[in-house]
Amino acid sequence: MTPVNSYNAQCDIDEIRRGQTGNKNLEVTKQAFILFGNGDGGGGPTPPMLEKLRRARALVQCGEATSTDIPLVKMGGSFDRFFESVKKETMNGTKLPNWHGELYFELHRGDVPLVALVKRGNRKGELLLREVEYAATVASLREPQYSYPKKELDEAWEELLLCHGIRLIYDDVWAKHRKVMEIGAKLLETAYQILHPGTLPVADDDYVPIYDRAQLVVVDPLRIARRELVSIKCGNKDVFKAGKDTTYNDKTATGYLLSTPRGFDRGTPGNTCDVATTQNDPKSCRVSNARIKLEIKDGRIVSLFDVRLKRELIPEGQTGGFIIYEDQPANWDAWDVDVYHLEKFTRLRFDEIAIVEQGLARVCVEGQTRFGSSRMTVKITLDSATYSARDEGRSPLRFDVKVDWRERHKFLKFELPLDIHSDFATYHTQFGIVRRPTHRNTSWDAAKFEVCGHQFADLSEYGYGVAILNESKYGYATAGNVMTLSLLRAPTMPDADADQGEHAFAFAIYPHVGNFEESDVFEVAEMFNSPLRVRWKKVLDPKPAADKYQDPQKKSDLISFSLEGARNVALETIKRGEDDFDLTDGDNAGNHVGDGDGLGGKRTVILRLYERLGGHASVRLNVFGLNITKASVVDILERHVADLDLEKRLSNVLGETLGQEVTYVDLKFRGFEIKTVKLELSCNDGKKGRSESIGSEDWVRVDGALEA
Repeated sequence: MTPVNSYNAQCDIDEIRRGQTGNKNLEVTKQAFILFGNGDGGGGPTPPMLEKLRRARALVQCGEATSTDIPLVKMGGSFDRFFESVKKETMNGTKLPNWHGELYFELHRGDVPLVALVKRGNRKGELLLREVEYAATVASLREPQYSYPKKELDEAWEELLLCHGIRLIYDDVWAKHRKVMEIGAKLLETAYQILHPGTLPVADDDYVPIYDRAQLVVVDPLRIARRELVSIKCGNKDVFKAGKDTTYNDKTATGYLLSTPRGFDRGTPGNTCDVATTQNDPKSCRVSNARIKLEIKDGRIVSLFDVRLKRELIPEGQTGGFIIYEDQPANWDAWDVDVYHLEKFTRLRFDEIAIVEQGLARVCVEGQTRFGSSRMTVKITLDSATYSARDEGRSPLRFDVKVDWRERHKFLKFELPLDIHSDFATYHTQFGIVRRPTHRNTSWDAAKFEVCGHQFADLSEYGYGVAILNESKYGYATAGNVMTLSLLRAPTMPDADADQGEHAFAFAIYPHVGNFEESDVFEVAEMFNSPLRVRWKKVLDPKPAADKYQDPQKKSDLISFSLEGARNVALETIKRGEDDFDLTDGDNAGNHVGDGDGLGGKRTVILRLYERLGGHASVRLNVFGLNITKASVVDILERHVADLDLEKRLSNVLGETLGQEVTYVDLKFRGFEIKTVKLELSCNDGKKGRSESIGSEDWVRVDGALEA
């Protein structure tokens, strides 16, 4: 905050004087900013404010007041000029005090869980559009008749970015969310028809009319090796013949297949294990497989047990589950939640629990509870497969929650006490992580009782840890050994009906071997947020049985992007360049923007990578299937920063056609560095036949590929 101590200054004399009297660094500089205008959506600067500043400046310039009475006001200029001036005054900043670490704002912690439906819609839209960018990029490089839908993507991103505001615009927000999802689904289907011709999408509850022969395509939008259970509603159970990796549940008319990434051994031991569930009374049950076991007793979680390590993760005498707090902040009802809300709470218990699915591949129990004027239904699911491709991976315990929320001034959370001890917990944020203390040693530590995070929170000690994953929530906390996920609030000002109504969301408990840095929590959280997509097609000319598990496209046609080297670097975004000549951008379609190579303009691919753990890294970016003429580092606006050295090698790893050429660049990263790489392609490259799926890491072979 500037010395004026406001970002909504009205330009009164007292505020202007605070630029001087509130300056704690007068010994090094007398300059300060005044951030004026009606902020927080209030409209910005007004003519009366500008007039006040003009008159204050005139008082000093005309000698009616000294600069000691009122600082001289200077209008115009820029931030760059201000900082250049301060650098000169302070010997290039060396005379300024330094602060290491987070500048934590001890207010407005309560807005993170609010407007839950808006935040959920935004998260879903962001992930969908990222998937569309990737699929459309590969499709545009392989199909002459397909053009990257830049105009539609720009429109969808703009609609999504406008989905923030107050109750008055919510009707518009819901319409924008629907529009984004419709645009995204249409664009994705168009791209997948190029990548998987003749296939049809399978939605979560779609009934697939499989009769004689069919082929399933399971597409992974993340390019991560993952071993997951795929469920398909299908009445023809004969196609799911009993086997190691296929099964069928007669009660739910659902077939299950274990999806396997290319190069992953179908017989790898330990990545699947039988699941079971038992129930002794209406408020108790147990779900388990050979790796993890969860026990609920009297409506609360009393045990989370690592079967392989024979380790109990819930401390004796403590229980996990849902908890509801009184929430009466002293100020700014919707914005704030005060620390004293933690003192008054009620631990919720399931009124009844029932087994709703019990098969060889998946078990699911359903618990219900009522509290106040609200009711909640929770499905807890455990699969035989792990999300992780690691042999030591554990199966996530998934919680699917439906709440009819009718409370006032209450705060609903999920709590999980753990027999894990650490001075800090780790939370996911944009392009990295943030760590917060689990103790309350100082007032600064105590102030961080509510944490903003994205896809996960993790509590780890040496050798072991547990993460809470989620797909639409943003509030967490860890106090000592107790982790909490913030779910719903119910303030009454400024919106008297904030978040009232029905909500559906999901989260998961993911135990893992090793501390956070050694684990695959990042990858598993991404998988939880970006599920596999299932597509199917009827096979008219089936291959011989020996070819049952082969992919339907030639490896020689695939395009893939992969990283090797440091695990702490992730490839986040793959898209076409903003200035590419063949983008369908209205009047600019077909225009040759930029310095073309003489063959009709540039064709580029943009890759955005980031270091996610806070350390240095060296990685190799491999690109298969493209003729790259130039590689460079660019800024976020895709302006040139530095050239990169292109190298080539012959492929020699699983997922690539042995002996074919791979182009690569070596990259170095500092902690949390974001790096954007621009690949320029030969304009005669690509568009040379149909691509396999999206890439070698995206294609997921389906074991037991539906042969009747």
